[in-house]
Amino acid sequence: SEEMKAPLNDMFDASQTLLDSYKDKLDQNAIKLLEMIKKGGQKSMALVGRIIDISRIETEKLRLKKQTESLIKIISESVDETMIKINKQNFTLNLDLVEDLYSEIDKHRIKQVIKDILLQIINNASKKSEISISLQQNNDFAEIILKNKSVHLNEKEKKILFSPKTKLNPKNSFLGLYFAKEIVDLHGGQISVKSEGRSEGSKFILRLPIINWTDSLLQMYIFCNSGILLYDYSFMETEKKNDSVLISGGLVGMMTILKEVVQGERFIKIIDHGDRKIIFETNTTNQIIFALITTENLTIFHQKLLTLIEEFEKHYQNLIENIGESCSVSENWRNLGLLIEKHFT
Repeated sequence: SEEMKAPLNDMFDASQTLLDSYKDKLDQNAIKLLEMIKKGGQKSMALVGRIIDISRIETEKLRLKKQTESLIKIISESVDETMIKINKQNFTLNLDLVEDLYSEIDKHRIKQVIKDILLQIINNASKKSEISISLQQNNDFAEIILKNKSVHLNEKEKKILFSPKTKLNPKNSFLGLYFAKEIVDLHGGQISVKSEGRSEGSKFILRLPIINWTDSLLQMYIFCNSGILLYDYSFMETEKKNDSVLISGGLVGMMTILKEVVQGERFIKIIDHGDRKIIFETNTTNQIIFALITTENLTIFHQKLLTLIEEFEKHYQNLIENIGESCSVSENWRNLGLLIEKHFT
């Protein structure tokens, strides 16, 4: 595969070097030609990469690098990387990404799939039409839905859309969706298209198995920056609560680091202990520390900690203002569990 890419890399590097080093000495026609060579090299490298990937899929040699990812983040990055083409044809983009969902995926590959579908819509839709992208949960799957009312597919086109026969056919405007289907299949998901009449257009549905983020929650500790524990809350089942002894012991060892964080000497938001992640935030006055122990470092945990802290400061404003006196009185904090449950369960 490297031998196939090497000449194209050389072409790209040479054109880039000429543009960087001699642009001031070249006329506009020469610059345009070099830009064409550069873009041609980029497209050719992408096509060669795709051919290699298809070959790896068909010989079962493609290896996925999976990790837990935020699907809102994946969709947003895919859209950002396609935005130049979207703006060029004056499409209206409608994003409905309210509730984040998480899936164990190869980030690079799933972004490829979303961009493939987006590019096919862009290449086949009417200019200035609307492209809508939404994310929703359907049982144990996340559904990423991409829709455009001006893209119409007949029954024959729908049948061959994801077929191997279309994978390298230059006459097929939906080139690349065979690859998309194979990648999604490797993730245990499905990809489909619905086209229900000219007024409705077409809807591409990408389904991926989701991970329930609440399954990653273990324990939360809330304590003053002096080290006094205000409240601890266990998300674990009764038979697993013996883990909390180990976690609590780990927190004692963290106190020096946490004090340094509060005093502004170090900026740390997460400490990784292998199968235990300790994610923490402080309130706006750095007087209260919230430590969340999980098995995964997910974006949603940081977001929920911030919203929890915001509501905490409203409910406990008077106690926070007199933290020196209130910190050691456990009765002051007995309702914190209800607040934690509101945001995390």
